[in-house]
Amino acid sequence: SADSLEFIKPEKLVDTLARVIETIDILEKNTKYLNSYPMCEPRLAKYGIYDEYGGHKKINFNENALLWVLNLSDGNNDVLNIAERSGLPFDEILQAAEKLEQVRLIKKLES
Repeated sequence: SADSLEFIKPEKLVDTLARVIETIDILEKNTKYLNSYPMCEPRLAKYGIYDEYGGHKKINFNENALLWVLNLSDGNNDVLNIAERSGLPFDEILQAAEKLEQVRLIKKLES
């Protein structure tokens, strides 16, 4: 090949490798969940994963991710789809899903 390694910058190789690893990580962790209580909105403060809303607290990204996951965990949407629809990072959506799974508000579906 006429390709020359002189034109390849090491920092670009590192960036490319990081993106490949991130993509593989997302593919490995991506899964679908099913809401255990789809007909109601549970009081998340009862489970210790959401602040009581008293009019003066503002929902942060993490709590917002919880709501997105609860809303879209219908067995059809996976974590990546929820992240794309919400505009939130994949890791935040995954963390929210894991919290909700720990308190049994959603359950992971087998692939």
